[in-house]
Amino acid sequence: APERLRKVFEELGPTFIKLGQMMSTRADMVGQELASEFSRLQDDTIPIDFEIVKGIVETELGKPLNEIFQSFEEEQLAAASIGQVHQAVLDDGTRVAVKVQRPDIQDTVEKDLIIMHHLADLINNRVSSLRVYNFPEIVDEFDKSIHKEMDYQLEARNAIKFQANFADNNGIHAPVIYEDYSTSLVLTMEFIHGTKMGEVMESPAGFDNKLLAERVATSYFQQILMDGFFHADPHPGNLYVLEGNVLCYIDFGMMGHIEHDFRL
Repeated sequence: APERLRKVFEELGPTFIKLGQMMSTRADMVGQELASEFSRLQDDTIPIDFEIVKGIVETELGKPLNEIFQSFEEEQLAAASIGQVHQAVLDDGTRVAVKVQRPDIQDTVEKDLIIMHHLADLINNRVSSLRVYNFPEIVDEFDKSIHKEMDYQLEARNAIKFQANFADNNGIHAPVIYEDYSTSLVLTMEFIHGTKMGEVMESPAGFDNKLLAERVATSYFQQILMDGFFHADPHPGNLYVLEGNVLCYIDFGMMGHIEHDFRL
């Protein structure tokens, strides 16, 4: 069943792939077997044509691209289901990463969510062997999280708050957000020079693994037990290691909150 479900999600497209990726991090909800199978899901998204990207950025920021940036790379750094990232340089020479949301993705997601809720209810009611996974609850959680993830202004505020929480910790970093160059559909942030945590895990030579493990653990203790505000999508692709074994979190679209009384 897990393998069949993964293949179905792949055929249904980007929104379902995104749901599967979320489920791969929630073994506590879906079980280790299904989580492991869904970890094989990868974004395989056709890049947005550069002219469309250019149009979105110019419309959102209100100026021609060459008046906003010193340079803007046409080739994307990454393309995913909700948006894609381009490298650019601001007028003052600052190197940045610009995340641009896909056109009409919000309408696509809304239609897919209707299908997801319907399928989840059907599975829960008619396939007794899959009832243990509680798909209606999973889709409800995904519905909330993907709406937050599509709001780049919210992501910007999350990143800024996270930075403030770790302002006194030189071992933890998050990309600087350039608010004057950001909207709900365009997010401009510091370009990160580093190594993905997944690559560090595969080839740890040259890194201080004990220190990195300590920084991951202590930073999460602080997020959950002290701040009540934590990164809710900490897979190895969203963690980078910078020079000096500095741990860098990226992608603040999904954040969790824990009330003060519950932390006590």
